[in-house]
Amino acid sequence: MTKYALYTGRFQPYHLGHQYVLEEASKLAENIIVVIGSANRPLTFKNPFTVDERKQMIPDKINGSNIIKVEMKDYATDGQWVLGMQDIVDDIAGDNDVILIGHYKDASSYYLKTLPFNLYVTNNYKQISATKIRNEMFENEIILSNLIPKSTKTILDKWIQSKTFKRLQEEYQFVKDYKKQFECIPYPPIFTTTDAVVYCKGSVLLVKRKFNPGKGLWALPGGFLNAKQTLESSCLRELKEETGIKVNKNILRNSIRMSKVFDDPFRSLRGRTITHAFYIHLNFNELPELKAADDAELAKWVPINKIHNMENQLFEDHFFIIDYFLNLFL
Repeated sequence: MTKYALYTGRFQPYHLGHQYVLEEASKLAENIIVVIGSANRPLTFKNPFTVDERKQMIPDKINGSNIIKVEMKDYATDGQWVLGMQDIVDDIAGDNDVILIGHYKDASSYYLKTLPFNLYVTNNYKQISATKIRNEMFENEIILSNLIPKSTKTILDKWIQSKTFKRLQEEYQFVKDYKKQFECIPYPPIFTTTDAVVYCKGSVLLVKRKFNPGKGLWALPGGFLNAKQTLESSCLRELKEETGIKVNKNILRNSIRMSKVFDDPFRSLRGRTITHAFYIHLNFNELPELKAADDAELAKWVPINKIHNMENQLFEDHFFIIDYFLNLFL
């Protein structure tokens, strides 16, 4: 028996399939490092449980093996994720050999080949879908008790009565209805949006979303491309409409430093959505006045040091978009 095994996942929620993998790991190692992913992401119907809730679902021991629970945030690139995972394992296991344990569920399991550890692949007979468990809760308010351990059911029984559940249930239904509009199209639609990253005096301009998806989350001002506008014009239009920023449009246009495409296939819950982000650098002595309108509940200048503590409050991948430009220009 080796000293350490490694198992990683989102555990949204922790179910009997996960428990089976841990039972297999307990046959191989004295200690199991369980890395709980997406610890920094905002709550959505895909990631509805906080990292603390997920820690409570996972036992402290299994068949005599100790479980060491560690949280890990998402990264913008696979390389950063691999480096983060290696740092976590090194801090705990040091120079000891580590067995990576998991099973190939679907295309999302590719990460098993990216980590530099000895791999043990389980023949997981419990092919349980966390998506199915979440969907039953949001659609029918039913907890599939036969698919989850008691520790998870204890959390879910309370959680399904919470305001968070009701809010995410509304978001789930919104996205379901949204996608239903395009069921008659022979191919999945691809949407194009624009976002504005406006920097001024050590702050970035953010809006609080008024509607689903992401109601109540902070976001970059932006929206869908108008069929009769260029990307740049669409970006400036959305910026003015959502924030009411008191800056002449020509000045905004001349302050654009760079644009970049963000096209991760899974960046949006609404479906394939490619955004073109424009970095606008304003050299003003005072922050321009704002007045939220359109899809924004509130528009606000947020100091960049505070943004780095807001990962779990920012819509979709907007934290990574902001981080990309700030690292490049500041």
